Amino acid sequence: MKKKKMIYIITAILTMCASNLYAYEGGNGSADSPYLVATAQDLQNIKDEPTACYRLVENIDLTDFAWSTFDFSGTLDGDGHEISYLTIPAGGNGVGLFGNFDRPGVIRNLTLRNFDIVCGNWAGCLVSTSGNWEDKKSGGTIENCRAIDCNISGGECIGIFAGTTGGLTVRNCAAFNCNVTGTANVGGIIGDSEKNAGWEYGVYDCVFLGSIKASGENTGGICGFINTTTGLKIENCVTYGDITSTGRISGGICGGTNWNTDKCTINNCSSYMNITSDMVGGIIGKSFGLKMNNCYATGVLKAKKPANPADDVWSGGLVARSLNSSDVNDCYFSGTITADDGAYAGGLFGQKNAATMSKLYYNTEGAATPFADGADPSSFDIYGLTATQMKEISNFSFSDMSKWTGTDGDMTPYLATQAAPVKINTCDMSGIHGTCGTDVEEITIIDESYYFTLDVPITINNETFKAEFPNDEVLDGERLVVIAKGKDTMWSPAVKAVVEKVTTEITKIEQEKDKKQSNAIYNMQGVRITRPAKGLYITNGKKYIAR
Repeated sequence: MKKKKMIYIITAILTMCASNLYAYEGGNGSADSPYLVATAQDLQNIKDEPTACYRLVENIDLTDFAWSTFDFSGTLDGDGHEISYLTIPAGGNGVGLFGNFDRPGVIRNLTLRNFDIVCGNWAGCLVSTSGNWEDKKSGGTIENCRAIDCNISGGECIGIFAGTTGGLTVRNCAAFNCNVTGTANVGGIIGDSEKNAGWEYGVYDCVFLGSIKASGENTGGICGFINTTTGLKIENCVTYGDITSTGRISGGICGGTNWNTDKCTINNCSSYMNITSDMVGGIIGKSFGLKMNNCYATGVLKAKKPANPADDVWSGGLVARSLNSSDVNDCYFSGTITADDGAYAGGLFGQKNAATMSKLYYNTEGAATPFADGADPSSFDIYGLTATQMKEISNFSFSDMSKWTGTDGDMTPYLATQAAPVKINTCDMSGIHGTCGTDVEEITIIDESYYFTLDVPITINNETFKAEFPNDEVLDGERLVVIAKGKDTMWSPAVKAVVEKVTTEITKIEQEKDKKQSNAIYNMQGVRITRPAKGLYITNGKKYIAR
């Protein structure tokens, strides 16, 4: 009997020791006292207690760290810190910072910076999968997170925050200057949604600014593909950038939906994406009964000659192809849409079928007809306006005009829930000066010429803003994109600027023709160096980022 008790005591001691093999900076893993994470090894060791609570207390650099993806269903609070330079050069299926991420898991207040992932299927920079109809698991919640200058390239179901999802909620998250490449079901925020859930879920108040490339079907600025009968919602989201697909079915907000998605909605969203694809839509590619309200698209859309002429010939400024009675109201398309021979494009719908609609507007200078399928426009509540007329909000009569705002003559109307666009007074090598709305709390500047986010001091005060550029930050002639956000607003319409041209040491380097200098590396002050650390450099007349 004594021997038995001794065994039990020893077993209990070993169990207690096993649960505390790793010492964090503090905390006990509870909600009230989360483990404090300060190093790369701290972060990796979360795998030993994946249901506990954690909080970052330092920025974590994963350069040269051999990261191993693991499943997580606890709580991780980034507390405003960032995780940077995760590199997975040849990953398989299901990779990312975390693997499968399930309820009641929560990831919040975290920034991912300079991730570079090459992978197989079902992968994301933050989590690979979140809930899955195949294994009956349910997705968690990702909120108040950022991804900056991140790249991910893989196969099917690829996104910045998650690859394959089921019941996942993504709220108030942003991807700036991110590049996503995949085959099918590729999205800027999530790759696809495949789960029927008994709770409300979706993508809310998110923004994507970057490039998305695909070779298969279903490519979208927010979500690539939706396959759920219980009603995924995409609300208050904005997309900027480019979608290029050698495949089919692409949209500025969502690529396509399955036949069972009549309860899904896209509300209060705007897309500034330029898109080239078979079956292209400014908001959505293929819609099976989806509901859309108060949305607009402004980009340059190009419908390629379809690989499958029997199915992929239709493209539209809002919806490429509508099936199962899609319902679209209070929306507009102000961009341009063109079609190669063998494809057909309309300013609103490619093929509308049994779609219902009201208060829709399109740019008559950007599209020859509202419906590519030949439907009679006079039978519907739709209106064509010239490009100039579309810049006058008084020419619109949406069912609830309080949801819209604008400045006559400057740009087309935007959503009342968006921050007002900034106005730029000067943009030169020293910085940008301009004005902004009273509610603006944050301004982001993207370098379109060299594809990176400017990490520069920005001061906002009394409806004015000033971004200061250090000597090594920009070159003359660079193209910049400026967007703004208030505390309780969506991201603003994008404003573009060009850095004023001046003579600098950099231009002298770019003009240098001496072949002996080929492949030489210079810092941004024009001084030749032998080996760069992290930062911006010039070689062969081109700017690049050393990571």
